[in-house]
Amino acid sequence: MHYFDDFYSRLSWGQPEDVQRAAIEEASSIQNLWLFIQPMIVPNPKAVWENCAIILAQRTDSELEPYLDQIFEWLQDLNWPGAIIIHNRLLDMEEPMLKKQLARSQQQAQMENDDEWLFNLKYLQNRIKM
Repeated sequence: MHYFDDFYSRLSWGQPEDVQRAAIEEASSIQNLWLFIQPMIVPNPKAVWENCAIILAQRTDSELEPYLDQIFEWLQDLNWPGAIIIHNRLLDMEEPMLKKQLARSQQQAQMENDDEWLFNLKYLQNRIKM
């Protein structure tokens, strides 16, 4: 079995909590954060999203910065597993970085006519500690 197939299976919400915790801890040594941004694994991608969000939330602002476009897409639906964890992590981000990405994401949401995403971005904007 491929390493990441096994790794994702251990991140799944169907695993015992101790197995999930061990996988989350193991993830701290993985530098490629793309692997944790809403991975589309089969058969059930959303089964790992909550734990992937936990992994991302533990990273520094500078580690997350190259991935912010994709991380902000997680806010397209706050019902998605991990979306609230991502939302709360973004609130702790350095203000200039957060505001810049928020403006870019709002522009993207407007171009896509994605009212739910715009609403969720506005909700984030209203909660930013300025």
